[in-house]
Amino acid sequence: CTVCQLIKGTPTTANLLVLHISASFIEVSDKTYGLESGADGYLTEPVQPEELIATVRAFLRLRRTEAALRESEERLRVALEAGKMATWDWDLLRNRVVWSEQLEPMLGLAEGAFAGTYEAFHALVHPQDQQRVAEAVAQAIQHGTAYKLEFRMIHANGQPCWIESRGQVYYDAAARPVRMTSIPQDNMERKAAAAAQEPLTA
Repeated sequence: CTVCQLIKGTPTTANLLVLHISASFIEVSDKTYGLESGADGYLTEPVQPEELIATVRAFLRLRRTEAALRESEERLRVALEAGKMATWDWDLLRNRVVWSEQLEPMLGLAEGAFAGTYEAFHALVHPQDQQRVAEAVAQAIQHGTAYKLEFRMIHANGQPCWIESRGQVYYDAAARPVRMTSIPQDNMERKAAAAAQEPLTA
């Protein structure tokens, strides 16, 4: 399906929904190839009007769902940036950590610099706080308790960066821990404001 590949491979048309209708290529292998080449749907002639209408309606539902998802993601991005927050998602089975785009700038890291493992995250924690963080994480995983902790991470400039993190552990049907999520928040301004108030209250 060269046309599908061309449409999906061109930035200006990549988001177009493509319905492939064919009277010649009607085998399962043809449909599979068409869908894998970029078609969002594949019908073979003769196509009944009811089937065509239902397919188009399904496409429209998909497009509305995608639009709603994009709007939701944009609202989340704005909220996170306004609150100087990020998201942190750890796949415990594969040891893969995914950070939202806000966290690397929060620590002065270049985009893509984070290696994406728990060990890489732990290495960025201030040495004096590493054991406390590890114990809090282990406690949350073992007992299913809410994770809430304030600790320091090392900014790319070498300075400590205060983070407040709230998280939760998720379990599968066999009660095995499979995922941990967290929302880290930059607490540097709050810490600076508290330090500025200390001479006034002393």
